[in-house]
Amino acid sequence: MSLVVAETNFLKPDEYPRIIIEAKIYGMDEKKYIYIPMMIDTGSLYTIISIDIIESIGYDIENQSLRDVDTFSLSGKTTSKLIEINKLEAIWTEFNNMEVLAKSIPNEIPVVGILGLNFLSKFDIHISFSRKVIRVDKMPYINDMLG
Repeated sequence: MSLVVAETNFLKPDEYPRIIIEAKIYGMDEKKYIYIPMMIDTGSLYTIISIDIIESIGYDIENQSLRDVDTFSLSGKTTSKLIEINKLEAIWTEFNNMEVLAKSIPNEIPVVGILGLNFLSKFDIHISFSRKVIRVDKMPYINDMLG
């Protein structure tokens, strides 16, 4: 049995087939945060946030990197820094100490972040393209997983 956590409208419904939502990213000091558009991507293992955004809210990517991670896409292999951000809020759900990749995002994509499977796999996600809504169901044990 799952419990409904949230339902939110696509931020840019005309961007079909992209699913874009708004997220809140917190800096090193939780008083500093930024709202950003993020795309849902079930093909991405990691949540990705633009290097410029991460640095603008006070993170030092070189000195706070947990490790380098190789990523692969249709355009080839790249290496990105994996860092831990204090908090990410998306779809009415909060993650503390969230691991994200700091990576350049192509200008052709109308977002500065991508919600990947390290976020999405914690939930049952239901997407309604006809209603342009994404619903997240939270499992009863999810608080243990989110820490």
